[in-house]
Amino acid sequence: MKSSVKLLFILFFIFILSDPLRASDEQNTDSLKISRIVSDFYTWYLNAINNEKHNEYMPRFIANESGMTTIDYSNYIKNLKKYYISDSLIIKEIKSYQACKENLKFVKYSDFEIKFNDLDEFERAQCDFGNYYRWIGGQEPIGGIRIKEIQYINTEKALVTVDYYDINDKDSNKFFYGENKVGLIKIKNQWYIDSVDSWNLIFR
Repeated sequence: MKSSVKLLFILFFIFILSDPLRASDEQNTDSLKISRIVSDFYTWYLNAINNEKHNEYMPRFIANESGMTTIDYSNYIKNLKKYYISDSLIIKEIKSYQACKENLKFVKYSDFEIKFNDLDEFERAQCDFGNYYRWIGGQEPIGGIRIKEIQYINTEKALVTVDYYDINDKDSNKFFYGENKVGLIKIKNQWYIDSVDSWNLIFR
């Protein structure tokens, strides 16, 4: 009887010691997944900007079936889903273009091509989304991002701090500046980007 109690005590003690180790291993695995998701998203986004693939990273202006102007974001949204942007953030992103769509729906596309030739026209129609980079903030592209910190809010929420870099032309060294915060949520064992501070600053 005493040996059985002793054995149970030993097993319980081992379980208590191993539980934090399992939690630590799981968090390390999550950190690798989170780092990959954030890095891959920004690699895609910056490559699309630098290669001027505009309809890859933002909506494009098109004529609808009636010949009026509208915006098409189908390819852009497909890319956001590919790079693990959450459904809730995608819904917010689509809604952010609603005012632009409303302001253009009575503009013939043939007139749009002629009249919308400077920034003022786009600003008046609330369609100046091509004048700034919402996922990094500002009007200038960057060389890349570096993940500085991953903070776990709980087991299903994390906050990633990134900074930006450019490359010095003289010595090809990276210099770092700025900061952005990326929030992620975990749904059915998959992490998704659910908020980005530079996006929130535009629409707050």
